[in-house]
Amino acid sequence: MQSKNCIIMNVGSYIFSQVMDFIPRYQLDKLVAKYHGDWHAKNLTCYNQLLHLLFGQITGCGSLRDICLCLEAHSQILYHLGFRNTVNLSSLSRANENRDYRIYEGLESILSYRGGDPRQELYFGEDLAQRTGHQAERLCQSQSICQRTHSILNIYT
Repeated sequence: MQSKNCIIMNVGSYIFSQVMDFIPRYQLDKLVAKYHGDWHAKNLTCYNQLLHLLFGQITGCGSLRDICLCLEAHSQILYHLGFRNTVNLSSLSRANENRDYRIYEGLESILSYRGGDPRQELYFGEDLAQRTGHQAERLCQSQSICQRTHSILNIYT
């Protein structure tokens, strides 16, 4: 029997860190280098910005302020979620304005082209206009996955 003052620790990995395992970090770093995404970045790298935005998307935060407040409230577990540091609202907003969108567009193209297979190579040759139908089909699939993931997060929060 456990006492009332006992702190229960998480033994496994958090759902958010499991979702982030699907992001191909090497290919993201190649895109960041290609478009000079981390130029003049001290605390908020492109990967850290992606973590912030995906956390907000998965948890259903409605604004950047919600993301920052939610991460601040969970400061004890941020390292286990994959965050090395968090930033304030103005830094996140400035990064969203100034970062090259092609970094994240390329990441989306890699994820949709790979189809979840981590052995696939990085591929940029296919024109986006030719893949519109294929992307729409994948979008419907990913929306149902996101809805299930959101419901799972609601169960554990």
